[in-house]
Amino acid sequence: MVTIRPMASSDLDEVAQIESEIYDYDIWTRESFREEVELKKHAHCFVLTDNEVIAGYIVVWFYAGELHIGNVGIGSAFRRKGLGKELIRFILAHFPEAESAYLEVKKTNSPAIRLYEQFGFSALMERRAYYNDGSDALVMVKNMTL
Repeated sequence: MVTIRPMASSDLDEVAQIESEIYDYDIWTRESFREEVELKKHAHCFVLTDNEVIAGYIVVWFYAGELHIGNVGIGSAFRRKGLGKELIRFILAHFPEAESAYLEVKKTNSPAIRLYEQFGFSALMERRAYYNDGSDALVMVKNMTL
């Protein structure tokens, strides 16, 4: 059974492990996640579990009517099951008062871009050499008031 719940400090080791498994650039550390979970008042962190095993996570910031998706990941063993869609669907519904939603995605990450487009995100601009590996980011936006 798939569930989504707030990320707890006890989840940090598993979340950091998934992060290091799926990304090879700009990897968030356990400490990065801890700061978001414990210290940031605008941060909202969730984990998605599949049969009580953490399969993915999402970190967003919400302030001034804007939702910013900062980090999202699904573990390799759980890919192609629609779990990424579940996380995005959940987070967009969780903040009905949001006027807009933003995210950055690696310009070459076509599967993620297609996923975000399915939810009504569109390209706003590019950020050159945004990631530590020198690659560009595509900034995407969704108007939530339409």
